[in-house]
Amino acid sequence: PKSIKGIYEEQIDTKLHTGNKKLSENGLHRLQSFCKVVFDEDAIPSSNKAVICAGHSLWFRSFFKTYLPYTVEHISKKKKLQNGGIVAFTLNRTKGDDGEHRYLIEAKSIVVMHGGF
Repeated sequence: PKSIKGIYEEQIDTKLHTGNKKLSENGLHRLQSFCKVVFDEDAIPSSNKAVICAGHSLWFRSFFKTYLPYTVEHISKKKKLQNGGIVAFTLNRTKGDDGEHRYLIEAKSIVVMHGGF
C-alpha cells in the first residue's frame, strides 16, 4: 500500500501555497488573489479547471459573502461550513467596463457534498 507521503507527493500540488498571510494584506486582497490564481492559465491550465481547495470555515464564509450576488440570500453567507464540510460551486470571471476582472459564484450551482453549513 502507498504511504500517506506518497499519496501527497503524487496527488497534491502545493506550489501555489504561499504560507501565512502577510500583515500588510487584508482579507479581500487574499480572496482576490485566490480568484486570480484560479483563472491564471500559467498556474492552473484549462485541462485542470476543477480546483479543490481546503481552508478555514471563516475564509469560506467570507468568500461566499464576497462573491455571491448581493441580492442572493444563501445560508453560506451567514453560517460557517462545518468542519470537514465539502461544497461544490461554479466561480465565473467577467471583465468590467474599467477592464478589471470581477468574480461571481453562480448561486444555483452551490451543492453541499458533505456536512453543510
